[in-house]
Amino acid sequence: MDRDDGECDVVAVGTWSFSLKGVECAMHSMCSGMSAVDAVVRGIETVELDESVTSVGFGGLPNRNGFLQLDAAIMDGSTRNSGAVIALENFKSAISLAFLVMTHNRHSVLTSHGASSFAASLITSYPNLIPHIPHDKISSLIESLSKYTNACDTSLYKTVSIPSYVVLHAVIDHADSVGEYALNRFREYLERRDQPRLDEGPSDTVGILCRDKNGRISAGCATSGMQFKDVGRVGDSPMIGHGLYADGEIGAAAASGDGDQLIRFCVSFCVVEMIRNGVTAQRACEQIVERVWKHNRSIQLAVIALESKAGNIGAYASRQGFKYTYGRIPCQALHTDTTANPHVHIQEAKLTEHHIDTFKPPKWSHTCV
Repeated sequence: MDRDDGECDVVAVGTWSFSLKGVECAMHSMCSGMSAVDAVVRGIETVELDESVTSVGFGGLPNRNGFLQLDAAIMDGSTRNSGAVIALENFKSAISLAFLVMTHNRHSVLTSHGASSFAASLITSYPNLIPHIPHDKISSLIESLSKYTNACDTSLYKTVSIPSYVVLHAVIDHADSVGEYALNRFREYLERRDQPRLDEGPSDTVGILCRDKNGRISAGCATSGMQFKDVGRVGDSPMIGHGLYADGEIGAAAASGDGDQLIRFCVSFCVVEMIRNGVTAQRACEQIVERVWKHNRSIQLAVIALESKAGNIGAYASRQGFKYTYGRIPCQALHTDTTANPHVHIQEAKLTEHHIDTFKPPKWSHTCV
């Protein structure tokens, strides 16, 4: 319960059970005093660097040419500022660069080689962004990132300091961005790429929503996209209003599912607008799923939401089997116990009897994002 002096419960919620470590990281970050937007970056990056997660970041499956292309976006509900990168190559993680697009670039979205060039320009000015690269290899990295386009105009950078926790997980050799599991899956794909399409396995977006003790709210998401996708393909995930949205006065939402279909519905924006109109976060998630399924019952959709004022969360899906993670620390605990350990839960979204009776939804089949 929020306090009368304006301090709020610390809350975080994430899509899918694999977001557990990310939500834990986000909760710890906010409990230590970090803002919601910083917590989102740290939380999502934790998931991206986990090679066991095969639809996000380093563990993600490559495109049909064998190259890993990452998408990520972040939105600060307090300022409505946002940043996104699309089809990013030579990186194991994309959310930090999306954050830097938001804070240090005149544009809101950068794609592919433009995003890489922006990273190269940043590294030239701030070599501490890549502590994992030996100093004598930095020039090779910069050359690799900017080989297809000219460097960005650094005079346009916003005069904002870069938080010390922000690190760019760039690699010199393109092949180093693809994990061992992904390489094995790609070889299997090549062996049967001319056969009828089979279920290629999970391809789910990680979305994390956070509210810090000051009531600030933020949303972020990241994905490696549909497995073995066409080069340059992008779904709804990194699109503001689609894969994520945050309004500091109202709430935030994030979606996962069939991105090629969901991009037509502005899912996350609609959920936040429903909350604005007096609907609870839970009911807003239910209503957007019902709206999409009335149009096409084959579309897969999972959505989470977080209310800015009350801190209530919502989660729902078009099919059975969607599990989300969430954590909450009462604001009183932050004052009485400075070592408060946020416990993060995994819970399956329960479909309403009306949804089950009307649509008779099958289990979730992790094939699209």
